[in-house]
Amino acid sequence: MIAKTNILVKGNDSISFTIYRKRKWAEITYYYAFGKGSEETITCSLPDADERYEDAIQNGYKVGY
Repeated sequence: MIAKTNILVKGNDSISFTIYRKRKWAEITYYYAFGKGSEETITCSLPDADERYEDAIQNGYKVGY
């Protein structure tokens, strides 16, 4: 599955994908509501972003609105 620039949501948690196809990299931010909440941002290659996007969908995350 090809990652797209959008936000995936599961309960109170979300994952924000920002894809830069021309630059061939992506920025992914994970937001977790557990406890006091946490946030983690990573940059990665497009194949890694595609894999993370697919894993999130398989783990029950849905496109947020």
